[in-house]
Amino acid sequence: MRGPIEDSGGVGGYANVVAVVSNPKHPEHREAVEWLEFVTQERVSKFDPAAFDLEAINGQLRSLAQRFWPGEVTTADQQAVLGPILWFLNEARSDGLPLTSAGYLKPAFVKRAMTELGWDDEWISAGRVEVSTPPIRNLREQLQEWKLLRKLKDKLLLTPKGRKLVGDPAALWDFLADQLANPGTDAEKIATPLLVHWELTGDEPPYGLRDQVLQAALHQAGLRTRAGQGEIPLSWATDLYYDINRSLHRLELWEGISWGRSDQKLSDAGVKFLLDVQSRWDGSS
Repeated sequence: MRGPIEDSGGVGGYANVVAVVSNPKHPEHREAVEWLEFVTQERVSKFDPAAFDLEAINGQLRSLAQRFWPGEVTTADQQAVLGPILWFLNEARSDGLPLTSAGYLKPAFVKRAMTELGWDDEWISAGRVEVSTPPIRNLREQLQEWKLLRKLKDKLLLTPKGRKLVGDPAALWDFLADQLANPGTDAEKIATPLLVHWELTGDEPPYGLRDQVLQAALHQAGLRTRAGQGEIPLSWATDLYYDINRSLHRLELWEGISWGRSDQKLSDAGVKFLLDVQSRWDGSS
């Protein structure tokens, strides 16, 4: 049967919820239905306590085994996770990347980048200007945020850090894992471990609850608005989720294009990278 719902009180509590929800005459029926629909984010009419998906369960067991015994990080893992980043840095390695007068990458480079990174078929665009090609624009902006690239006059150049790391994928892996493990703001320090945990376990709350969980975590940690008058607004939690998610998706952690569908499965290399990030919070690296 379907396993107990989170916070339902274990096997016994879950059995009671199922009994109450199944009995419209029970005095606590309406309250139980509202709670179940809130937690599962699905209508009670679609809730089947006898549901059992053997393929899904075996997939979860394989994922659990992968997290317990991920194996050593290999050169192939580094190339898989860092592929687009290494490509971009290598392109800027010799003489930098020329920019337009407005400060964007030139269309010819954007077009070539999309083709050589294998993204043409995944992003349909009438042109190849950077401002209308988010996969390239977001990657470039993230590399600047990580201080691996910098603008100087009419070019995009490697920073000293970028020049040091471009030829050393193992060191670049460590640097980026540190960047994610040690974000710049208190809010990111609270939210990033949650997002990494959700990715590794596949336990991200339903869409309707996700931002509320983040908001509650921020409030529980003592964060307030600058005026100190109340909880962090839900819209701030939403923005925080997307900001961190965008940083994660600059890495090739998933099977397939990392900025595409939202239901992607972590690759073996992606699991290793996020476990590495997680270990830096646990102090076990």
